[in-house]
Amino acid sequence: AADPRRDVCLLTGDTASGYREAGYLPAAVLNFLALLGWNPGNDEEVMSLERLTELFSLERVGKSGVKFDYKKAEWFNQVYLRQQAPAALVPTLRASLAARGISEAGFSDEYLAQAVALLQDRVSYLPQLAEWGAYLFAPPAHYDADMAAKRWTAETARFVGSLGNAYSAVHDGAWTAAELESVFKQRAEQMGLAPGKALPALRLAVTGMAFGPGVFDVLALL
Repeated sequence: AADPRRDVCLLTGDTASGYREAGYLPAAVLNFLALLGWNPGNDEEVMSLERLTELFSLERVGKSGVKFDYKKAEWFNQVYLRQQAPAALVPTLRASLAARGISEAGFSDEYLAQAVALLQDRVSYLPQLAEWGAYLFAPPAHYDADMAAKRWTAETARFVGSLGNAYSAVHDGAWTAAELESVFKQRAEQMGLAPGKALPALRLAVTGMAFGPGVFDVLALL
């Protein structure tokens, strides 16, 4: 059966994914398309439909060909994504998790909104919320091999295990990013391990990745 999220050609029955499926916000696409072959006569780029309507004039429509710049389209989508209230993206995140085979039923709207808040400044497209933040919804199944080769040693493994024991003593009411960072620094100092060596190993253990939001913010949410 054809995926209902895809466009279907009436002549051939072929299906093709579009901008919605790729994770573009409608307002971002509209804003981008409006500036193909037209400009407002100033430096404005990010504009609502109302603002575009206000500024539009046929006199400023160009007569030459235009370049369809995918990088620019991505930039517009990033801008609009970052403007969204995290709660507004929760339904989209739930759909993305389901599409990846991750059960979203066990996560509250509040948890998912906090997950969005951690991730939305780092992604370009909506599906990346579930992809890049997979560790927020299930334990890592894979670990960044390059980061492991560089940062995961017998010394850092002992530190992460020791830190886990220290974290188990943190009271629920004190489970904040600031407190978790303080405990981390104390344990690193006690073990004579530089934070610059310890922190990447902790991130790898928790997320499986070499980059992402602040690791203590991630720990606080988890």
